[in-house]
Amino acid sequence: MPHLQSSPSVTPFKILNFDADTPPLHPGEVLREDFLPHVRLSPERLAEKLGVADATVHNLLDERIRVTADLAQRLGAAFDISARFWHALQLQYDLWHAQAATSGSSEPSQDLTAPRQIRAV
Repeated sequence: MPHLQSSPSVTPFKILNFDADTPPLHPGEVLREDFLPHVRLSPERLAEKLGVADATVHNLLDERIRVTADLAQRLGAAFDISARFWHALQLQYDLWHAQAATSGSSEPSQDLTAPRQIRAV
């Protein structure tokens, strides 16, 4: 699969959100706002390059589906970025929203990024 050149200004550290009070970005938003404009690619052309249905890309861009391991691999290969990047975006998004749902508020009740003390047994 040919690689698409992503913007050099887009880095995982700028996109990954480490603020527990702010909802992280959905990977579809990151793809829509930070990647596709730089490579000037239509969703249909991206779908072709990824080897997926047009609907898959549209649903991802509209934040209606998750980045699966398979899709993370395809996006990673297409943009010459680790699949772990895409998977980490999805995991961060899922964890934040799960925490918000279990706390009964729109924000998580604890810092999800803070290291936890582990006591020896």
